[in-house]
Amino acid sequence: MLDWEALHMEIVGEAEDGEMALELVQELLPDLLFIDICIPIMTGLEVAEKVSRMYPNCIMILITGHDEFTFAQQALKLNVFDYLLKPVNQEDLGAVVRRAKKQLDQFSLQSKYMNWANNHLKKNFTSIRDRFLNEWINGQLSEIEVEEQLNFFEIDLSNQVGILMIKVTDRLSIAQGYREWNRQLLLFAVQNVTEESVQAGNQAFLFRDANDYLIGILPINNSVQFEELAQQVIKDIDHYLKCVVHVVQQRVKGSLLDVPSIYQELLQEIMREEHWSPIVALSKKFIDSHYQIETFSLQVLAEQFQISPAYLSRLLRQELGASFIDYLTRVRINRAIQLMSDPACKMYEVAEKVGYSTQHYFSTAFKKIMGVSPTEYRKGGVS
Repeated sequence: MLDWEALHMEIVGEAEDGEMALELVQELLPDLLFIDICIPIMTGLEVAEKVSRMYPNCIMILITGHDEFTFAQQALKLNVFDYLLKPVNQEDLGAVVRRAKKQLDQFSLQSKYMNWANNHLKKNFTSIRDRFLNEWINGQLSEIEVEEQLNFFEIDLSNQVGILMIKVTDRLSIAQGYREWNRQLLLFAVQNVTEESVQAGNQAFLFRDANDYLIGILPINNSVQFEELAQQVIKDIDHYLKCVVHVVQQRVKGSLLDVPSIYQELLQEIMREEHWSPIVALSKKFIDSHYQIETFSLQVLAEQFQISPAYLSRLLRQELGASFIDYLTRVRINRAIQLMSDPACKMYEVAEKVGYSTQHYFSTAFKKIMGVSPTEYRKGGVS
């Protein structure tokens, strides 16, 4: 009745009953299927229901007699494209086939676009995700948009969240024979090392912001591990790359919408460090990683950089706004507070781990900084 070749179609199979029809559909995967309602073994409606479930893009057209019209109405609920009444005439058949062909062409075009979009997404997944993360930290997205895109990128931040910010200072190094790095290569290397450091216990998401600072957003599963993370990152980067980085971190205590404000706070904190001289930056790094040594002193620090203690002390006061001992004490007490969040850690153990020879000495230093004793603080004496 129709010139199928002119329609760019080909009849690929015929079936005498419903069972054979399903077998051929699975084998041939037709685009267009004509089904007579009244066929043996399995009715046309049953075939239509199964095909609709297995191959939703297959266009189905039912053939029915006048006395089967009510069945055809039911078929429309099964995603059937249309139906034809017997006896089928050429005009009606041509009209429905041309509409079906138009629908198939739309399916083909949609499939083409979807394949293109999926390939584009796969090739550019990281850059697209990083663009979302940058829009998030800069406060450009609503809460709904954040949640939708977190789900899309399969980022699970259902627990408490922490933010890590790393600024690479590529010209500073304690090591002799320091290698001059290409800036982008150095940033790439720092990101790789950081991923190794933070991924051990966390599903962290690392990306660069507009300043080329490395930003990490990660769920906090263990508060003590999170507090130790910055020092671990500094230690690993120093070990593998022999370069200095500034690392700051903070918990997000509220909702995910608070991420932009925390990011801005960290940004201000790390930008203050830009004005430090190289010797102060290295001294701070050395103090931050050696505070637990009981005999640590200004003399030890000065010998590390082969300068006079008096000169180093003056630099620290000018740029850090604190003397060596004041800054060392602050680092020790902050670390002690982190350790005290673990109820299993005894007070004398806390004192030893932060560089104090006795619990009494530790308690005196703690009270001077915090205004209460360590015991009172642990009981909730300070908010």
